[in-house]
Amino acid sequence: KKKKKTGRSVCSFPMHRLHRLSSTFAASATKKDGQYCTQLVRKFDKENYLAAMLCGSKVRDDVVTLRAFNAEVALIQDAAREPLAARMRYQFWKDAVSGLSKASAPTINHPIARALRDAHGRHSLSVLFLKRLIVAREENINDNAFASMKELEDYGESTQSTLLYLTLKCLHADSLAADHAASHIGKAMAIITALRGIPYLARQKKVRIPMELTAKHSVSHHDIHHATATGPLKDLVFEMACAADAHIKTARSFHSQVAPKHRLALLPAVPCHVYLQQLEKRDFDVFATPAPVPVFSLMKAFFNESY
Repeated sequence: KKKKKTGRSVCSFPMHRLHRLSSTFAASATKKDGQYCTQLVRKFDKENYLAAMLCGSKVRDDVVTLRAFNAEVALIQDAAREPLAARMRYQFWKDAVSGLSKASAPTINHPIARALRDAHGRHSLSVLFLKRLIVAREENINDNAFASMKELEDYGESTQSTLLYLTLKCLHADSLAADHAASHIGKAMAIITALRGIPYLARQKKVRIPMELTAKHSVSHHDIHHATATGPLKDLVFEMACAADAHIKTARSFHSQVAPKHRLALLPAVPCHVYLQQLEKRDFDVFATPAPVPVFSLMKAFFNESY
């Protein structure tokens, strides 16, 4: 007599249940990666986190992933104690980004890298743009002062504007007007980041504002290091604020040519505008102007302004 089979074998396990378990594990891992990205952006880039939350649910996670990638690369500068360690970290992200366009590339074991691969799979994100952002951050690793306003604006184009181009890609925007607006907003963001950074860097005895402006206005590094808002420094800040404001106004001149759903990618212009308003109220004293825009003021501006 043939023995009746009572035990279970691997082969007898229902395949549909195996696929379901596999999908559950994948979804769980993806959720954890998303939570990691969200926590990072909420901690280090709260204004843009709030802007990302206003994007549609279908692209919100991918926009947050891009912001997390930007934050991670930006933090290398402060996190790495030695230049060699920083260079290795930048190379890690260059390799991770290069692998996005290669189907055979191994998956990098990092939550942001995995989330970025998923976003790339959905939107075919530009590897060139992602690498441009890394290279720009790496070239500024020493925190040296920019030589000129143009150099600062070029840095903004390679970092903030590039990030906005990638966000527009997530929203499937194919608009020259939107790209022009993103370019100007990114440059404004770089200028305002430099202004906001003056008090923070002053405590470290560093100055990053363009050297051509410190020379033009005869601004003393001693005054900056000692948080003294002298007349010359206020004149310098005023000139930089005017340049940022001009970029925001130019970006807004394209407003009617940008589809409403694509304007969500350009919301980072709002906190820039709010900061400039607060700076003006304080007579362009960067040491008296709060660098993080108050959440209430920011949310009110988000709902009152398109970008």
